[in-house]
Amino acid sequence: MSCTTPKAGDHRYWAIEANNRAWELVESASLPPELKRDLIAIAWSAYWHWEEHLQSLAAPQRAAAPNRLRALHLLCCAVARHDLPLRTGATTLRSGATAVPSLGELAESAAAEQARLMTVAPAALTRLDLAMTSLCAVLSGDEGADGFKDQLAGLDGDERTLVQTLLDRCGARR
Repeated sequence: MSCTTPKAGDHRYWAIEANNRAWELVESASLPPELKRDLIAIAWSAYWHWEEHLQSLAAPQRAAAPNRLRALHLLCCAVARHDLPLRTGATTLRSGATAVPSLGELAESAAAEQARLMTVAPAALTRLDLAMTSLCAVLSGDEGADGFKDQLAGLDGDERTLVQTLLDRCGARR
């Protein structure tokens, strides 16, 4: 008989669980202050578990996986929903620092990761990925976020509704 309970090191499982819970919170109509704090921790946990999972993959799979980009999208939305400052100083995602990077830094990291994927695995990116990276730029205060409206218009109805809801929920105070 096989056991279906995930092991502590099953990073893909925990990444999915944290990812789904964080997106539920980001998309919720109202978010009480105590859940805003949890949102950051859960989104960061999803990012960390995706990073750990990616390390278990062979180099070609790891290079082509869009998980890091999508986790950055989640972190951008979580930070925007939490009302953290746009810029908090020089913090890098891979430094092992415990501080949450600023929204601007997350948006820049998402743009850099998208550019990397466009070079090594363009087929791994969806129209929604491109629109979400632009949404991160918009949320970070980059008023000239290139192509956001065009990318939004190129999405199907459900995807467009999702991105517009995220903009409304996460960007209303910007």
